[in-house]
Amino acid sequence: MSSGCVSGFILATRKNEGTIFNYQDPTKAHIEKHLGRPVAMERFDPPITINDVREANEQHPYETPKYQPDPISGRSAARTYSELFINWRYNPVVNSDLPADTPIVECVTYKYKGRLIPAGMIGDRFFMACSTFFLTEAVNIPLSLATVLTGWNTINVFKVWYDKSGRAWAYTWEPPDKK
Repeated sequence: MSSGCVSGFILATRKNEGTIFNYQDPTKAHIEKHLGRPVAMERFDPPITINDVREANEQHPYETPKYQPDPISGRSAARTYSELFINWRYNPVVNSDLPADTPIVECVTYKYKGRLIPAGMIGDRFFMACSTFFLTEAVNIPLSLATVLTGWNTINVFKVWYDKSGRAWAYTWEPPDKK
């Protein structure tokens, strides 16, 4: 294993977005195995379409986090892993195989306590290492270790939309609350 793989490998050892939303077979049973039991459920009768899901979520405003300077040093406060690496999925991530008229019968909300690695973070670490001829690994490895060793009290909120067969067709990931 080259040193370029170390920081990405460290992140890949933890639960990540790609593991939860298994893109080959994103079933309700698979998702609940990783996120636990739902905290809320909304059934649609009559069923809605994926376009209805998109329209409902377009109204969710997103503001870029503002960083207040530290009153003592005057420098910007450190950013958390979530603010640096996650472009919050307020607009649903939709399965591209979905015909626009597929009926969506329920929306389920899950809360997962613990660190989840965003899908792009692992690839970003590999890209940074390779594009700098592995010089950034001196920084990437400690960052990856800090990422997997912190955040156990983070509450992640997911909303997942299912069809009548229990297949997930779209989801959103809201910013975590630190409890």
